[in-house]
Amino acid sequence: VVLIVVGDHSDVAGDTIPPALRGMPHDAVAWTSALVVAPPSLVGPPRVETFPSGHADLMPTLLHLMGDSGPTIAMGTDLFADVPASSRSALSN
Repeated sequence: VVLIVVGDHSDVAGDTIPPALRGMPHDAVAWTSALVVAPPSLVGPPRVETFPSGHADLMPTLLHLMGDSGPTIAMGTDLFADVPASSRSALSN
């Protein structure tokens, strides 16, 4: 079983921020985190990564976790790939 939880920014859609969420990251310039939960045999030991990433990285990451090592036209990078942080980027629209 693999569980991936990602964040988003509510003000981008013009939503009103509820009082209970004030002070938490909720705007387009604040980075939110993601959580990937899976067996250590798939993702390695628990850790915190600080490199830039985004939604575009989900497809190559999921393909990797399913064992697909073929070429892809995905714009993102597998979150578990051995890629230096300086070579990673986060896409935004």
